[in-house]
Amino acid sequence: PPPPPPPPPAVLQDDNPFVVTVALLQMTACKNGTECLAVVEAQIRAAAAAGADVALTPEMWSMGYSSQWTSSNVPLGNPQMLHDAFRWTELSEPLDGPYVTRIASIAKEVGIAVAAGMQRRDDGPANNPFLWPPHNSVVLVDREGKLVYVYDKVHTCDWSAEEALTTPGRLWHTGVLATRGGNVTVGSMICADREFPESARTLALNGAELILTPNACGLVDSQLNQFRTRAVENVLGVAMTNYAQSQSCCNGRSVAYGHTGAALAGPATSEAQLLLAKFDVTAIRQARTSAAGQAMLRPLKTLAERSKLCELHRRPEFMRSNVYGRVAGSVV
Repeated sequence: PPPPPPPPPAVLQDDNPFVVTVALLQMTACKNGTECLAVVEAQIRAAAAAGADVALTPEMWSMGYSSQWTSSNVPLGNPQMLHDAFRWTELSEPLDGPYVTRIASIAKEVGIAVAAGMQRRDDGPANNPFLWPPHNSVVLVDREGKLVYVYDKVHTCDWSAEEALTTPGRLWHTGVLATRGGNVTVGSMICADREFPESARTLALNGAELILTPNACGLVDSQLNQFRTRAVENVLGVAMTNYAQSQSCCNGRSVAYGHTGAALAGPATSEAQLLLAKFDVTAIRQARTSAAGQAMLRPLKTLAERSKLCELHRRPEFMRSNVYGRVAGSVV
């Protein structure tokens, strides 16, 4: 007879079980960086007063992302489109600029971590912003105002004249965030990243227990179901903050799901609002000791098929050109 199966692993016993509360700051797009900073400062203070451990903004909040779209109705190839798109990239800021500096200061003052979306200037080795376009980023600072990580969006939206000019990221970073209840390993996706299973899977394999996701789009039910699935298949919590309804395509519906797929906050209505989601990190860790998920993954069995994910050339039906005629996704 076959040998008896090994005993199940012991459930992790956390000496200090804790819940991490994330505030989803669903805000209406502003017209400029100064206004955006004033609005988010008030929202961060409100989140801290409500007992949140982390505040999460929409995508590229530093410059009001969606309010700055200027060329959506301009025909492709029109010089005005390229002019407006380059003007949009000039709204980027470096990490030591006023946006991150002020947010870090507020975080330290009120004792809350902040995951802030921004258009991040990175002049690159040539120290030239025209040769090294900006990133679509999220910056996580802890409750002492210290930088935890910077994540640059990998799956940039190349169908957008503006975002096609940003530099895609290369890595899914995670960081250990110290909260009042204990430490939690956190990572981020940005908007379209969540539509690719590999994004959340890579973060989970890097230890993420919670994924913070700034967003800027019109969310439909299928996308919310996708997002819920990312939580379940990777046994972690996910939180997403979108822009409130405005003149852009954004429609609110900010949401958070626990590792079982249960909705912890939202989906929000279309109006500007602050939602709180409580993630039981102890329960996530306990569930990971028995969930199949990563434990049953057979990387060697699927290595040949998985290599297709790294191929630059794809099946014809999956080939697209971005708004400037370059094959989308063909450059890493």
